[in-house]
Amino acid sequence: MAGEANNFLPRSFSALRHKNFRLFWFGQIISLTGTWVQNVARSWLVLQLANSPFILGLVAFIGSVPILLFSLLGGVFADRVNKRNLILFTQSSLTILAFILAGLVYFKLIKVWQILILEALSGLAFAFDAPGRQSFVKELVEREDILNAVALNSFIFNLARMIGPAVSGLLITAVGVATCFFVNGLSFLPVIIGLLFIKTQSLSPEKGSYTQDIKNAFSYILANKEILFLILMVGFLSVFGVSFLTLIPVYARDILKVGVKGYGAMMSAVGFGSLFGAAILAVQGKNLRRGKLVLLASFSFAILIILFSCQRVFLISLFLLFGLGLCTIMQNVTVNTVIQEVCPDHLRGRVMSFYVMMFMGMFPIGSLFAGAIAQRLGAPIATATGGIIILLWTLYVSGQKLLTAL
Repeated sequence: MAGEANNFLPRSFSALRHKNFRLFWFGQIISLTGTWVQNVARSWLVLQLANSPFILGLVAFIGSVPILLFSLLGGVFADRVNKRNLILFTQSSLTILAFILAGLVYFKLIKVWQILILEALSGLAFAFDAPGRQSFVKELVEREDILNAVALNSFIFNLARMIGPAVSGLLITAVGVATCFFVNGLSFLPVIIGLLFIKTQSLSPEKGSYTQDIKNAFSYILANKEILFLILMVGFLSVFGVSFLTLIPVYARDILKVGVKGYGAMMSAVGFGSLFGAAILAVQGKNLRRGKLVLLASFSFAILIILFSCQRVFLISLFLLFGLGLCTIMQNVTVNTVIQEVCPDHLRGRVMSFYVMMFMGMFPIGSLFAGAIAQRLGAPIATATGGIIILLWTLYVSGQKLLTAL
């Protein structure tokens, strides 16, 4: 199932001994970089078109609502169909949408309402893509390499988050935002080509209705309180913490006054912190107490984001953003790995879809929350409010002592 394996790689790259995982992993390096190039360019374009923190939050909201609404259905599909073919379809769809956006911007036809439509369609594709990709990992590697595979996936995701914004800032300055969207469209091709060469044996799906499939996964989560609280930890961080990324263009332009290059540097700082965290987990993840790590990461995130909201020095902001990226990845990769390891194969796609719904689907609620407060009271108050809520939630979960035994 996991494909051909080579045994010469060190422990920190052990998942790469599997041929199928190598094909998927190397293809994603370029694709994810292109995605971050587009994410940064889109946010900057929206701010220039609308000049409104609320509209900035609305775009993120519209793009993520389909993930909130349809990721559970995406999880059912991931358990019922060939995951490779599902990912091929979603990645091809995202390629087409990127080229459409590039064309609209290049020919100066772009309007905010068009961006909203394209974001909604992209969100719909991600609602099926994310559960498929998350649950696909276990078909590409053996069980003992799952943590390393998840950490390596997070490593390249955050390498892309570090490189992509910087590249985007340079491209916007040099040749304009349209090029960023065109680059993203091209970046999907390596992962699509890699998928064409991957051969896996899909498990036989359960028979039954889609509704019953979702109920079965929900019942499993409710019966396993540790899994339930881990997923809720991800949800709280997404709603009240990670959504602050929506406001970084506002910090860059209006508060720190560092412009588009500074914006790219700020996003890259988050990515570099996440990259560092993923590297730590890839090397030392098996030696860490996972429940305590999740709680420590959440608590540290809350403190750092409150500090970020209170200061106005660009270099200090970069340092704090680095820490926020590190804490985010420490929590989310650990939760992802625990779910992958303990969840039965026939439920994995659906249970991972709950994780995706919290990780990505709850982001729209947080984006709208952050954008609305920022519009009325300012970005710093919006950011600090989220940090205080995360801090209180983490203290509550710590008191329950459900995660400390993991």
